[in-house]
Amino acid sequence: MNTDTFSDYNPGMKYWYSDGDKFPEIISFTQLLQWNYSDDYAAFIRYAHHNKALPIDYEGFDEQKIIPDITEVCILEGIYERLSYLSFSMSMVCGIVFTDRASGEQFTQKVCVNGFHEFDDYNSKYHGKNNSNYFMGISKYDDRMMHSRNQLDEYLVPVMYKRHFDEYAYNFLERFCPEALEDDMKIDPELIVKRIGFNLRFETLSPDNSVTGATVFRDKWVATYRGKRVVKKHIAHNTVIYSKKFDVEKRAIILHECIHILSHNLFYELQYYYRELVSRYSVGKPVNFVKDKDCDGLKWAEVQADAIPSHISMYYERVVNFIESYSDREGRNVYNTNHNGLRNLIDSVSRTYGVSRSSAKKRIIELGFKQARGVYEWGYMGYAEDFDVPEDFPDDHTYTVSLYDLSKILGKSLQFDKHIHSGAFVYADGHLVLDDPKYIVERCGNLYLTEYAKANMSECCIPFKRVYGHKSYKYTIGELRKEEEQYFCQYELEAETKRKIDKAREEWLLQKYYLENDGKSMSVGETIRYHMNRLNITVESLSERTGLGIRTIIGLRNNSCHIPKLETVLAVFVGLRLEDIFCSDLLEKANLTHMMKSETYQLYHLMKSVKPDISVYQINEYLVSIDKKAWTKDTGKSDPASAAI
Repeated sequence: MNTDTFSDYNPGMKYWYSDGDKFPEIISFTQLLQWNYSDDYAAFIRYAHHNKALPIDYEGFDEQKIIPDITEVCILEGIYERLSYLSFSMSMVCGIVFTDRASGEQFTQKVCVNGFHEFDDYNSKYHGKNNSNYFMGISKYDDRMMHSRNQLDEYLVPVMYKRHFDEYAYNFLERFCPEALEDDMKIDPELIVKRIGFNLRFETLSPDNSVTGATVFRDKWVATYRGKRVVKKHIAHNTVIYSKKFDVEKRAIILHECIHILSHNLFYELQYYYRELVSRYSVGKPVNFVKDKDCDGLKWAEVQADAIPSHISMYYERVVNFIESYSDREGRNVYNTNHNGLRNLIDSVSRTYGVSRSSAKKRIIELGFKQARGVYEWGYMGYAEDFDVPEDFPDDHTYTVSLYDLSKILGKSLQFDKHIHSGAFVYADGHLVLDDPKYIVERCGNLYLTEYAKANMSECCIPFKRVYGHKSYKYTIGELRKEEEQYFCQYELEAETKRKIDKAREEWLLQKYYLENDGKSMSVGETIRYHMNRLNITVESLSERTGLGIRTIIGLRNNSCHIPKLETVLAVFVGLRLEDIFCSDLLEKANLTHMMKSETYQLYHLMKSVKPDISVYQINEYLVSIDKKAWTKDTGKSDPASAAI
């Protein structure tokens, strides 16, 4: 089929979608074709149908001697693939409605109209017409069509997922900074911009420094600032502007703009081309472009430009080797070091690659070293004290939350409000934690987590799920610019978390009620019976857990024993796994509070702190190994669950 008749050498405005003088600020290439070239695609498909060139079964129609008519054609979607810096191929999926002449029965078919588009090269000495051809042929549509690695979305932004970022970073470095693939180093952003072929200059782009960078693709006047005074400056095409001179920030800003230059120029060219068409259509008429902050194309362009620079600055092979070879001051590797060692590792990565501390930490976790999640976590007025994060803790959850963010949750959930105002939870060092001496300690008028709490966060702290909203991005004709604005982030409680909070609050209320009411008048035996009933533990079970004889336990329950020995009471504590507040209560009733400074009690308290799940049998074995007397006669050596500490 001869397609020359339909070759698009000089596209012109046919018709346009607008609301009076209002036009969308940003459009997709699919929208451009739908609004401006639908008639051309319909004519091309009808022309092909007339010549029996559509990918349908014409032989079957010939047998019936009736070829159905095309009654409707519409552009459904576009599949785009980048060819070069300024050109891309396209397969426009068109829907066709056929109507049988005899019966009037209708059926539909999809086909792909293939072509390509090339934007004018603004940097060339001579500007000429582009070589676009929208109608190069028609192929059969297959919903299983394979998409290439150079696929573009409908806004001509590359289709990239997180798994592609490291490959992108490798190709970027191989082309513009190959030395960073061979050595751990700080990337020189100025050198990269020069190698790309762009110029670099410093300007203040907003009075509050919220706009940190911009890429100017075509000559234009740009608003810069001296204090709050606007100064218009003419900026030449192919210029990257950065607005912060601090080395780490400057590197991140410039790399962000480099991603725009190399990957998102087609997005920019499309918007410029669109505005040229609108201005051609609206000669002498006022044009009002309506802003769309939720534009998917702009969002994904910024998400890529935000995320990829850390993969470039900290290329994964280099960083993994760096982390694997790390050793702390005591010679321990990343798998065996403590919180201080992880902090030093984060600082080392930050210094070596010239990135921020938060970027270094995020990259380390991203590469699989999740043990770093509980360090350098922002709390209330600064970094919270280090804590352990369970291995299975979701990446989009957090135990630390600011008071400001907590205030945003209040009023949205009656259940959450009830828990906050019940007194069961307190705010300690950036965490919402159960109000229990086991979990919180006061220092200098502030509340902090105990060492036990920091090692058992899921037991006492409420986890919050981070829910990210859209960033605020700004697009102006002639430039893409980065608004330095944090993700709009809200927090929510999941159903399972709410159930855990309910259970924790009920237990807290039970403890509080017990200590303030009935518990005050109970004897030692009554108190032990109360806890055994509360925890559903039988005499036989407690005997197995403690190594105490059944007669001894019955005697304790019935107050038939004299004042029990400290070791016996401690064995009961461990066997029942009593909370600290109940332990203190029972020691007081047994007249043993004066023993809390003894060697026996101090050793028990230390063991419980460092190994909360320790058993009486393990304690007995350890005591015997250091020539100390076991707490109970049964040392548990025949017990398979027993093991050395």
